[in-house]
Formats: sequence, C-alpha cells, structure tokens
Amino acid sequence: MAFFMLCLVSESAGWGQGKMDSDEQQEVMAVAREIEHYLAAHPRAADSLEGITRWWLMRQRIHYELSLVEAALRHLCRKGVVASSPLGDDALYRLKRQD
Repeated sequence: MAFFMLCLVSESAGWGQGKMDSDEQQEVMAVAREIEHYLAAHPRAADSLEGITRWWLMRQRIHYELSLVEAALRHLCRKGVVASSPLGDDALYRLKRQD
C-alpha cells in the first residue's frame, strides 16, 4: 500500500519531470534500471522501500561488481601483474612474483 501511495503521490506531484538537475536524474534513472533488471529476473518479487534498497539493489550491485572485478583480474593477469592459481572451483589471485 505504501508503494502504491508513493507512486500516486509522485505522479501527481510531477516528480522526475524537470525538478532535479541532470546528474540527479541520471542517478535516479540508473537505479530505476537496476530495479527493472531485478524485477525482470524475479517477476514475483515484492518488498518495501527499505527491502528493495537493502536486498534487491545490493544484490544487483554485487553482481555487477563481481563482473567488473573479474574483468579487471583477467586484465591484470594478461598484463602480468597478477597471478592466479586454482582454488577448488574458483581461483586464488596474488601479486605475480618477478623471479
């Protein structure tokens, strides 16, 4: 009910229609895309404002961050800065020794 009320109040107040500067609008739209991605992956999901912030967005950002860190580690391995060794189904990364 609170979300429904928030949507009604936001729409009637003209929220998001030129009342924020462009940086704020871009940030809001980025968060909106994250929520849309979460809902696309979990179409039956429902939560409070705090729950969405704490669980949905945090989970999405962790997923994105893991992808970025993985790509950065691959880059550093190719560059010869980082070495990796097998660790079960994963890998252990460290500074590559210069022998």
